[in-house]
Amino acid sequence: MNATGMDIGPVEVSTSEEYQARKLPRFVWLKVTGKCNEDDFGLDSEYRLVVSERVLEVVLATGPTGLSIEPVS
Repeated sequence: MNATGMDIGPVEVSTSEEYQARKLPRFVWLKVTGKCNEDDFGLDSEYRLVVSERVLEVVLATGPTGLSIEPVS
């Protein structure tokens, strides 16, 4: 999927002793560069992530847990 308003970069992840024995997935840095309600990714005036409808559909298709989703007014 080509999305606007973001770049992907490398990130260094460290763990506490509690997680040293677990295999963690690969993490990447999602750098939000877009404008809210113009790009697929943007930040609102309170620095909350705002995504387009098409990005939201992709995210929801993965079955995430722990998300708080609110419509943008």
